[in-house]
Amino acid sequence: MKRYISFCLLITVVALTCTMLTSAKFEPVSDCEYTGLDNTSYQITSDSETESNEMPDSLTSDNMAEKGSSTESLLDTVDFNLTSGSEMAILKWDDICNAEGYNIYYKTLLSDEWILYDSTESTDITIKNLDGGRRYYFSIRAYCTKNSKLYESRYIIKSIVVDYNYCIYSAINDADIYNKDKKACGSIEKDSLYTGYYDYTYDGYIVINYMSTEVLVKSENVSANENAVILPTGTIGQYGGSIKGYSACGPTAVAILLNSEKNTNWNKDSLILFSEFNNLNDQGSLRKGGGMTDAMLIKLIKMYSGGNYSASNIYDSNSTEILKEQIDNGHRAIVVLQYSGGIVTHYSSKTHFVVICGYEYINDELFFYYADPYYGDGGDSIKIASAALISESMGMVVKEPKTLIVLN
Repeated sequence: MKRYISFCLLITVVALTCTMLTSAKFEPVSDCEYTGLDNTSYQITSDSETESNEMPDSLTSDNMAEKGSSTESLLDTVDFNLTSGSEMAILKWDDICNAEGYNIYYKTLLSDEWILYDSTESTDITIKNLDGGRRYYFSIRAYCTKNSKLYESRYIIKSIVVDYNYCIYSAINDADIYNKDKKACGSIEKDSLYTGYYDYTYDGYIVINYMSTEVLVKSENVSANENAVILPTGTIGQYGGSIKGYSACGPTAVAILLNSEKNTNWNKDSLILFSEFNNLNDQGSLRKGGGMTDAMLIKLIKMYSGGNYSASNIYDSNSTEILKEQIDNGHRAIVVLQYSGGIVTHYSSKTHFVVICGYEYINDELFFYYADPYYGDGGDSIKIASAALISESMGMVVKEPKTLIVLN
């Protein structure tokens, strides 16, 4: 018990330290339709008191069922998963018994009009060309015909702030970076790579991802590459902070993944202590040469989040296509590579976790972008390697399970 209390106090101190040092996300300077960079989704059922967001009982036909009518025995309510991509929204749901198809509706925050986007027999749809930074509302209603009448199911409404269009920025000069108050808070080196917003600026500054936050840089110091398919990701260094995690690339990669994808504020030092306290490490301390397996990382995500998040290892030999598909669907992935002296190899006996976060075709060859904990101390957030090398390096790992971890 004393050990548990001591550990909790230490975690609290680390968490408080992180809270004081981490800057908040920037909010767009725009009208009230734009509600910041928070991608948290929530739902409003048809019984909600928020009348301005309720859907009309009948949307496309006088024969459609009203709320609470006998159609509840014909069609179940369609619940759905809603995620945001670069200027797009992705909806996925399970097939409903008796449904002949599904009507997909959406609206903006201030609009009173629901738009029928599409009718489909599929159980997933991607709505593109939306405005980054704007909150949209979505609903799906199953439909069927009975006695020559068309019926729709009851509904659930969910909303999300759509992601901006992201790109890779390359530093063309050594340059200062600034916080939202325009005060210098660090620097970037020439030729280093960062993810950032392509079509959004903050008071004239470019916004880039830097470690676990966002910072400002003057536009003349960076060059945008809009050809990459990239997810916003900031690297955390395994050697930074109060704990030098010489073999803590695993928990550091977990912090990168969760902070970038779920907008959490997980602290690398806290994750290292939590892992060691709960025996989620093998071969000794993560500060002195120990390590973690894929199963340990997956367990760490579940335990540290209190069950709110879970992950799976979906590796197979077709890793290139899997990674590309995951990125297209808005998901980063933790992979384990053969690694030597900060370089991805296909011959080293040493292994290392990184977070794949984007891809680009260069002269018809596929390359992956990744956040590497080895280089994270100075905020140098993104590296690039050919997909062929990444795939070969993943496949050559033999001392531990081959790994391609994604959040569920």
